[in-house]
Amino acid sequence: MAVNSRPDGYFGERVEYVKVKDGSEEVFIENSDFRILYQNFDGDDTVDRIKISSYVNKLNTRLDNILIRELDLSNHESEFAEADNILLQERNNL
Repeated sequence: MAVNSRPDGYFGERVEYVKVKDGSEEVFIENSDFRILYQNFDGDDTVDRIKISSYVNKLNTRLDNILIRELDLSNHESEFAEADNILLQERNNL
């Protein structure tokens, strides 16, 4: 497993990139308002799922939305394009 973590990034305070032996990848972005998890299950250059959570308080988060490429791409093209771009940038930073 390869991991890259740094304290600043696209939206705020923390960005983590993880690549697993099976080729799947995740990019986790967290700031004081929300958390976003980009997941690439098949190791291609596209994000398959986007999970968006917001903080209820300092200890708890609430899942606000899950976007699945196969189902949601037509209504959320810009979100998936941005996620794909971030995935490729983080892969290159490893």
